Amino acid sequence: MQAKLEQLEDQLNLLKLQVAEQQVEKSTAQLELFLNSLKDVFSQPQKLNLPEQVRLQEMNQQLIILCQQLQDAKDSSKSDLSNLMKNKKKVGLYNQLK
Repeated sequence: MQAKLEQLEDQLNLLKLQVAEQQVEKSTAQLELFLNSLKDVFSQPQKLNLPEQVRLQEMNQQLIILCQQLQDAKDSSKSDLSNLMKNKKKVGLYNQLK
């Protein structure tokens, strides 16, 4: 179980790095890998001891924050793309009027 928790922490650290670098697509893919690994941990018949539960709770808190940051990055990208498209339309109209 210890090895699986360490693997989860490594994946979470990579996710943190990708979110910090605004790599939305890579972050989304890494999040899916993390969630699949998390499912594997909980599909095991072993019971978790208290230190393992604490580590998972800490990872959960970090994951919540990362998901919020990732959603903010997605929203920002969407907004930037929308503004870019509006500006392209304005430039196109301006060029037609010349």
